[in-house]
Amino acid sequence: MRKKMLARFKAHLEEERKTLVNQNQQQLKDYLAHTNDENRDIADLANEEYENSIKATNNTHQFYHLLEIDRALDKIEDGSYGLCDECNEEINFERLEAIPNASLCIQCQAKREKLGLTEPSNDDASFGFVLPPISSGTGKDK
Repeated sequence: MRKKMLARFKAHLEEERKTLVNQNQQQLKDYLAHTNDENRDIADLANEEYENSIKATNNTHQFYHLLEIDRALDKIEDGSYGLCDECNEEINFERLEAIPNASLCIQCQAKREKLGLTEPSNDDASFGFVLPPISSGTGKDK
């Protein structure tokens, strides 16, 4: 991939990362400010707990998105950006334009989704779990 394109993807990923980190910091500030309010009744506390559970789910998604962005930035640095983690083929440029942190080509992503494997790919140990490899269905993968 040309240096100019890599620089553009890198700038976009860094900006997206900065935005997510800023959002997370603001949410933390809001949470801390709100928990100091001692004039809450039981209904307020229950509502707050419900809202916090929704925010926690959102924060988990943001965390994984940040990991994906960091991984894409690492791949830019090591020269492997734009290569599929499963088949090692080039990821379609249009796919990278739409999803700059994509780590799978559209074919491998479709295989994972068909098998219900929608979590991050095997070779990213930072996610803390490993998925089984995609079987070709020929029985020769074993």
